[in-house]
Amino acid sequence: MASYLSRAYGGDDSLAISDLLRAHETIESFLDELEANHSEELATQKERAERGFREGRFISWQDIKRENGL
Repeated sequence: MASYLSRAYGGDDSLAISDLLRAHETIESFLDELEANHSEELATQKERAERGFREGRFISWQDIKRENGL
């Protein structure tokens, strides 16, 4: 992957890494904004899932894999 990025940036690994870090920061900011704007709905979904586990309506991914021999 590094060689592909290096080629895409004319051999300048520092420039490639710098661009990737900026992109990561932009994506993180966008996700933070989404979470803030939808915090109420996300909290509702989290509570619904936790209640489902407490009430025994859901099982964990590990249990599903074990039950199916995965």
